[in-house]
Amino acid sequence: MTTESDYPREMEHLPPVSEEIVNLEGQEFYEISEWAVSPFHELPDGQGEASQVHLWIHLAGAEELPFVMRFKSARSIDQIIGALRRHRIEVWG
Repeated sequence: MTTESDYPREMEHLPPVSEEIVNLEGQEFYEISEWAVSPFHELPDGQGEASQVHLWIHLAGAEELPFVMRFKSARSIDQIIGALRRHRIEVWG
């Protein structure tokens, strides 16, 4: 289990924090009503080896039009997890 004292050491292995300043004034935000992570199988019946991981995000009021992120490699998942961990530590310690 990671403790707060581990964070400086843990952060050495995470991607750098983006220095880009993001102005959110006038930006619209949408409530996420539901999200799910699932493996993707090439065959319609869900058989065979999974080849991707999908992150499904449903927005309140537009559940019938989900936003789906397709991850086609372990590296792409590791990159987004690393970025999320880096910013979690920067914001909440």
